[in-house]
Amino acid sequence: MFNSLRGRSLGAVSVVVLLAVSIFATGGISFAQLPPGGTFTDDNLNVHEGYIEAIAAAGITAGCDASGTLYCPSDFVTRGQMATFLARALDLPASTTNWFPDDDGSTHEANINAIADAAITLGLADGTFNPNGFVRRDQMASFLARGIPGLDVATMDYFTDDDGNIHEGPINQMAENAISLGCNADGTEYCPDDNVKRDQMASFLGRALGLDQIVPPPPPTTTTSSTTTTTGGSTTSTGGTTTTTMAAQTFTVFVNDSLTFAPSSLTISAGDSVSFSKTGTGNHNVAFTSGISESSGDPTTSPFTYLVTFPTPGTYTYICDIHVGVGMTGTITVTG
Repeated sequence: MFNSLRGRSLGAVSVVVLLAVSIFATGGISFAQLPPGGTFTDDNLNVHEGYIEAIAAAGITAGCDASGTLYCPSDFVTRGQMATFLARALDLPASTTNWFPDDDGSTHEANINAIADAAITLGLADGTFNPNGFVRRDQMASFLARGIPGLDVATMDYFTDDDGNIHEGPINQMAENAISLGCNADGTEYCPDDNVKRDQMASFLGRALGLDQIVPPPPPTTTTSSTTTTTGGSTTSTGGTTTTTMAAQTFTVFVNDSLTFAPSSLTISAGDSVSFSKTGTGNHNVAFTSGISESSGDPTTSPFTYLVTFPTPGTYTYICDIHVGVGMTGTITVTG
């Protein structure tokens, strides 16, 4: 029987998030174990692919089709899917309560009830959940702020387009914790009313959980050529296959006021680049301790983007010069 949410006390609900989220960052598959192109066939070279692979390795997603070969990166995230992402990410226990009347028969019903038990959702004002509705970017912020343990409280107002939005506090938390840097180039807008796409959701979840990106080997590009042989007036054509390597990619590592690099370890291919993007107001820089002689310069409070290309395989370590003692270090592994 449907149990009304009226009078429910958030303080009395035991939020089951006292788990070691870091287990996801150390488990699962690695770059070397992935086939060219990775787990899914429809996200190759997507800027979010590293986090899509990370949440797949953590068991948070199995893709969007029965075969498990598609992720549907451009599809919008439904509220039911959001519940399943969070229930798996937080390893929430099954609920014995049927919280909502409109999710009967949904494949996500058990997970919807699980996140309701954990006070991650309160449903809609009319007591329903609307499992097939799309998740907006502002709603996503509240889902993550309620569900992910240990997020820092925002210390400033980051965006200009969310004033008065009921989710403004969680939205600012997304920026404070480098989960989202906004939707425009200068990071001043959040686009709270936009729907969240599945590829974007992978990055939001990956950053929130502290997962390391798992960037697969690039897929080969296959082109077909033909050879024509003429003998005594007759012509024979035989097909051939030429395999070429995909163009170099650029990945982003965020330099955070939480005194971390996100991700702190990254595996890329020779010729790829990494863009170090500093956010927030803290005093940070990027200085390599091996493999690279240059750095981003003296510690600075100003936002910066520092682009480094890695032409040679090897392991490259880097630090923030003024936060070494608190473990603000990172590693780039470049494969051949």
